[in-house]
Amino acid sequence: MRSLLPFFFAQGPSTREEIAQWMRPRGLRPIFWPAEQNSHRVQIGDAMLWRRPGLISWGGNGQHSHAGLVDIGIDTHEYECLEIREFHGGRRTPLIWQVWQYPGRIDVFSPPLDLMGRIRAATEMRKFVGVDYGWYSVVRAGMRHLPFVRWAIPGSVNDDMVRGWPPFCSEGLSEAYRLGPKLDPVKRRADCYTEPSDFASVFEYQGTLVPSF
Repeated sequence: MRSLLPFFFAQGPSTREEIAQWMRPRGLRPIFWPAEQNSHRVQIGDAMLWRRPGLISWGGNGQHSHAGLVDIGIDTHEYECLEIREFHGGRRTPLIWQVWQYPGRIDVFSPPLDLMGRIRAATEMRKFVGVDYGWYSVVRAGMRHLPFVRWAIPGSVNDDMVRGWPPFCSEGLSEAYRLGPKLDPVKRRADCYTEPSDFASVFEYQGTLVPSF
């Protein structure tokens, strides 16, 4: 395997062993994609969490600022990413494209579901393709981290409290798990207050996606 893209690692590792050695002290395990496509470390229904700077990661509950779900295209039979992205809304994109766009920054977490439950979660998440991004919902969730505001806007476990408004990334992902396989990933919060890093605390870390050559 030749050197990775210049923006991937400052050290410019040139072998899989060097990449794994670089990631290990940071608590990360590489999943070389698509070389490990058949390793079962990435499955339909897995949660994808992006580690990147942003208001959500800075003011939220952890280091992740975006969330999506692994799917297998009904028409393409290829691994895809289902997400609700700011300025784009709900969309599906090839998983390999996401890996190249964000090398070493997408963590994969596995929910406690069987295959049927994973398919149901993906089916629910597909319903968000084409919807607008939930700016109102993300602002409302973000305001709860401001001083004094969190007391004025108490948290809620009512998942129906913002019906009618488009969801943001982690809200849609939480709803897909809850309505599809009936798995409420964050029981202490409503979907509209669920943040990307919340999934990291309840699902099992599988690895971090790294492009293979």
